[in-house]
Amino acid sequence: MSIHAVERALYETSYNPEAIERYLADPKGYLAHYKLTDEERRQIIEGDVKALGDKGASHMLLMMFWVGTHEGGLASMPEYVRRLNT
Repeated sequence: MSIHAVERALYETSYNPEAIERYLADPKGYLAHYKLTDEERRQIIEGDVKALGDKGASHMLLMMFWVGTHEGGLASMPEYVRRLNT
C-alpha cells in the first residue's frame, strides 16, 4: 500500500468542494492521477475505511473524506462508524 498516495488523495478531495464534485461525478477517473494500486482505488471508492485504516491511513483523513463524499455528510457518520468497526 502506498499510504502517502492514499492520504494525498483523501486530503486533496476532502478540503476542496470542487474536487469533491469531480470525485462524485467520476470516482475512477478522479483517482486515476494518483499513484494508487487497484486495491487502493477500490477501497476508496467502496468506502472500505476499515481496510484503509488497518493499513495505516489517517482516521481523521478517512472521516473527512467520508463526510465530504457521502450523502448526508455528518448524518452518514453512523454508517462510517459501523464500517470502521466491522
